[in-house]
Amino acid sequence: MPKYTRLDPAAPEIRLLELLPGQGSAPVHCKLLAVGLSTAPAFEALSYVLGGAKITAPIVVDGDTFQATTNLETALRALRRRRGPRLMWVDAVCINQDDVQEKNVQVLLMNKLYSGAAAIVVWLGMPTSNMEFAVSWAQTYVQEHDTDMSTSWSKHTETIQALDGLLDIFSHPYWERIWTFQEYRLAKEEPACMCGELQFRATALVEQMGAARDATFDIF
Repeated sequence: MPKYTRLDPAAPEIRLLELLPGQGSAPVHCKLLAVGLSTAPAFEALSYVLGGAKITAPIVVDGDTFQATTNLETALRALRRRRGPRLMWVDAVCINQDDVQEKNVQVLLMNKLYSGAAAIVVWLGMPTSNMEFAVSWAQTYVQEHDTDMSTSWSKHTETIQALDGLLDIFSHPYWERIWTFQEYRLAKEEPACMCGELQFRATALVEQMGAARDATFDIF
């Protein structure tokens, strides 16, 4: 476990996670920085479902091993850059989970943290094949073929698969949790959603999928 230094609740202080660069199977490395909330540098806030607490994977925080949930470890692995650090706020690591007093203070700052973040990143886990197809269809296929949508059955089945992927995305547990939905709504701008390496805006995806559906099924 990292050696947490006590935060000043009067300031108030928070910790930010400096996600260090890396790629592939290399372990996730990061550092913790204590800063005043009102004077904090620009940072991104991660919004995610914690995942099963009993199934963990190690990350390295300030040289010490931290057992993160596998969902969080996968998220940090996907979010880290190949070059240069990424400054983020991640509740499970930035808050000392063994310090009840600190947790109580930090929870009261959550609204300010998410509304004050430069951006919020929504992590939806690793994508299913249908999710990948849905995002690809909406962002590439439809844009290239929106003036000449085929009415062949093969195109209808592709759209059905893409709509199945859309259902996979929006039936994810993330959207069922009150706290994650609140975090999503606190963003200054619409958060970027990530499934593995896929990245998209939820409203744009819905609009693009709606256009695909309407254009493809227009003959019915």
